Amino acid sequence: MTLDNLESLRECIQTGTYSTNLSDPNGVWKVHHEGTFADYLSMKAGDNIYFFIKRKIYGVGEITNVSFDCKLLNYEGADIPSSVGYEEYLEKEPLLPNGDGNNRCFCTFKPAPFYFENGIDMDDALSSNPSAFRMLRAMWKVSFIKIDDTENKALIDVILKRNEVQLLRQEGVFTFSEEVHRDISERALNTAHRLTAYNILLSAALDKYIKHEMAIEASLCEK
Repeated sequence: MTLDNLESLRECIQTGTYSTNLSDPNGVWKVHHEGTFADYLSMKAGDNIYFFIKRKIYGVGEITNVSFDCKLLNYEGADIPSSVGYEEYLEKEPLLPNGDGNNRCFCTFKPAPFYFENGIDMDDALSSNPSAFRMLRAMWKVSFIKIDDTENKALIDVILKRNEVQLLRQEGVFTFSEEVHRDISERALNTAHRLTAYNILLSAALDKYIKHEMAIEASLCEK
């Protein structure tokens, strides 16, 4: 996942949540919206999650189920492509502690074992095992990408190796609290907050046709 600044990273790790800020759909999901939903729908508990800021990588996390899933709608009807103003957003009692109407869905995670304050330079990571890294080399101007098991293991190895001292002393790490996870678990309703591809497909439907291939991909990614 790519972020803009350390404050955003600190907030994500503190709450154990990550949400992409989608652009206003204005009544219809666009292909890039559908692609983002497809990425979330493909997530499953046990996947690793990493954060990148200005070509630096900060620690290792693991996607985990909170309530009934690891990816949830932030508020009821968030998968319907209507504009949601801030006042309306607050009335919908969103699950995320911060955000706005364009934070439609989110995933939940925990450090595994830590997110380190000492970020590793992307070039250093890539050079540590050149044959293992492929997708990370192409990471540019995207919200997030997925990597395979080989690349994932190589990334974990270099992050933990470069943070051996912090790992042993458990210092120089970002703070994580389960408070937001507990709150989400108590408030998330299966029917209101379950993320599915149904409304994504509905938005792209025209008679018997689906206008966007990405909407179909989103449904295929649903786990």
